Amino acid sequence: MSNLNNQEVLKENISNIDILKKSLSEEWYNINHPDLYFWEIDKKENILYTNYNWDFIYYKVENNKVETLIVVKWFLKSLTAKEFISYTDYELIWNNLYKKEDIVNWNLKEWAIPLKKDSYEFYKAITDAEFYQSANYRSEYIRRAKNWTWREFTDKDLDRFINWRQFKLKEFLYLKQEWLINNELYNKYLPQVVDNLLEQCADTRYDVFKWEKQMYSVEIQWNKLVAVEDAAQDINEEEIKYYFDNWFISAEIARKALDIIVIRKKRDKEKESIKKSVKNDLDRNKENVK
Repeated sequence: MSNLNNQEVLKENISNIDILKKSLSEEWYNINHPDLYFWEIDKKENILYTNYNWDFIYYKVENNKVETLIVVKWFLKSLTAKEFISYTDYELIWNNLYKKEDIVNWNLKEWAIPLKKDSYEFYKAITDAEFYQSANYRSEYIRRAKNWTWREFTDKDLDRFINWRQFKLKEFLYLKQEWLINNELYNKYLPQVVDNLLEQCADTRYDVFKWEKQMYSVEIQWNKLVAVEDAAQDINEEEIKYYFDNWFISAEIARKALDIIVIRKKRDKEKESIKKSVKNDLDRNKENVK
């Protein structure tokens, strides 16, 4: 696909290409770089794929503004990225990503095909890995906050964590309580953290931390915020009540959050029921073979 054709695709899919270019050039990348080529727009998922010096680059576009950038080749070479890929539904083998179901004991099944690097599925795996990587930094900040007198979040720090939906409201409030967030940044980012709440209530990616003993978060104990190890990761009813009672959220947001929590718990119960059923079937089959 020629560069000219790619520009035509962009104009067709994004209403204001000038705004997008401005966002890219000012906040992310030199849009006029000779080795930067537009590759594809996924309008449904709002993802812009480009190619730079044979590295795939993904841009997440919101309201004609670039919100997220990931350079794939660099990310895959990162040791921590390889570790956190395992939290997703994919595994990194021989520098390619495969679906976990296509891998047995680190060997590929005959039909296994690596994910295409210019696909939304590949982008999602990478962004989920970034989510888990950031989550471990979040845990460390919370663990150290009580005695970390020299550390204070910068605007850039908070922007990254909050845009990646990392800090839950209780964690944000705890870091403010321990003076890692100053009043100016607290007032700036509090509305955005509250806006993230409903999405975080439904986010299933936190589930993996139920088995991580070193993962810190914040618990509400006698109406006080306390950092604890092996903390509950999913947002619960007690948490929503705390936010509402202390005027952080409205009655409407509280109701919506509680509805989402009910649906999430129902989903979790169904998943456990399916796992139990499958295990019982496997056990019966083993007995029949004997």
